[in-house]
This record gives sequence, C-alpha cells and structure tokens, in this order.
Amino acid sequence: DVYRSRLLDFSINGAVLAAAFHSFYPPFIAGSILLFAGLLLLVRWISWRPDLGFKKFGNATMYAGYLGLVLHFLFSSLQIFEFWSFGTVALHVFTLLCLGLVVPSMLIRISQGHTGRQPRFPVSAKTALSVIFVSALVRLLMPLILPAQYSEWVLAASLLWSAAFLILAVWLFPFLFRARIDGKEH
Repeated sequence: DVYRSRLLDFSINGAVLAAAFHSFYPPFIAGSILLFAGLLLLVRWISWRPDLGFKKFGNATMYAGYLGLVLHFLFSSLQIFEFWSFGTVALHVFTLLCLGLVVPSMLIRISQGHTGRQPRFPVSAKTALSVIFVSALVRLLMPLILPAQYSEWVLAASLLWSAAFLILAVWLFPFLFRARIDGKEH
C-alpha cells in the first residue's frame, strides 16, 4: 500500500495543471510553479517508500520513471531561473527517464496481460529496460562530462535505445501474434 493524502494529491494536481501553462506566466511565477510542483511530487515519491519500491524490478521501473518526472519539473524550474543552462536537459530527462522507462514497462505488462499471461519481467525484459536506462544516462550525463564528443554520445544513446526496443520486439512479437493462452477470444 502506498501512502495517500487527499491534500497532497489535490495540491499536486493543481500545481501540475498550473505548470502546464507555465509558458504564459512571467518567468518568476513559471519557475516557482514548476519548482513547487516538483517538490510536491518529490514529497509524494518519498512518502511512497522508494526503499521498498525498488526491491521489485517491475515496481522499480515505475519509481524510477516517477523520479524522472520529479527531475523534469526541478530542472525546468532551474532552467527558467537561469541556474541551469544546459540546453534541453529538462526535456530529455522527461522523455528518456520518465517516458523512456514507464512506457516500455507498461508495454511489457499490457502485452502479457492482454494475451492471458501473468505480467512478469524475464531476463530479456529486464535487459531491455536496463539498456534504456543506460542510454538515458549516456544521453544526459556524458555530454555534460565530455561535451566535445556530443554527437558520439547522442549516437551511442540512440543505438542503445534501438537495441533495447529490438530486444523487446524479439521477445514480445511471437506471443502477440498467437492466440491467448487462456483460450479467451479477446
């Protein structure tokens, strides 16, 4: 069971909704809203006990993706306040760490569930998600550490990303094109 607070949930919903329109606000207000939303999300993430969430691989991908969302809001705020000037890091944190981990993880779960299988994460799925995480780190951190090789880091990250989805395709496609194992039609 995860901790739930109606006040915290309501505050997060309002802050994230306001943050969706941050480009219409003056910079100080936009940055403050993004920072507030990010901090509220961080409070909820901590209250959801990541020390327990990271113990099971399937849950760990969701916790890591949620943390990617938190980092996206915080980096976006820092960028608006001009404390952070590393281009599109906030956007790439969202696409690579948040969506990059959550979407394939859900694809794995849903593909198995809709074919009558119990959702599980075999070695191939764990490998693919781990490669996606490594590609995110290569794309986000290496250009900051060694900026002269920027193009090489982007290429390496894209090759890793492609390899991860190839692994998923090779694992998922065979049972997606067969009948459900439980005999149901849909």
